[in-house]
Amino acid sequence: MSLKRTAVSNSGPLIHLGRTTCLELLFVLFDNILIPRKVYEEVVERGMEQGAPVALCVKELVDQGKIAVQQPKSSFKIDHSVTGIHSGELDAIALALELLDPVVLLDDHGSRNIARTLGLTIKSSLGIIHDSVKLGAISVDNGVTLVRKLARAMYLTSEVFDYVLSRIRMLE
Repeated sequence: MSLKRTAVSNSGPLIHLGRTTCLELLFVLFDNILIPRKVYEEVVERGMEQGAPVALCVKELVDQGKIAVQQPKSSFKIDHSVTGIHSGELDAIALALELLDPVVLLDDHGSRNIARTLGLTIKSSLGIIHDSVKLGAISVDNGVTLVRKLARAMYLTSEVFDYVLSRIRMLE
């Protein structure tokens, strides 16, 4: 299984993977990581104002050229007051729609549904950990540990948590 392709990330996966100290898994799975400017502003600029450690990590990755900030050519309009979808998520979806066969990294259920409706390939933070185990980049035990850490960094229902753990354990 080789996912090596371009990924467009929203803020959630960067923050969640950063909090679990496994941002490097993105580079195991993807050749290119792109983020829209609004995502950079949310994760890095606002994160640094709030003293969030993940902000500095993401800034360093951008400064090193491992993550590129790229604006979509056109905006994707949807009434986020109705859907709850934020502007960074909309820009990530819009940027993904402009690229050839990208993966869009989204953790929010609503934005995942919209991206899926638009025919985009989606990967969540949990999916990144799962695929990293599947590729042998990390062990099953490490994958289980990371999922447990992730459950403390983001909201997961017990059903999703149990499902992902069982899928990872099946890879032993």
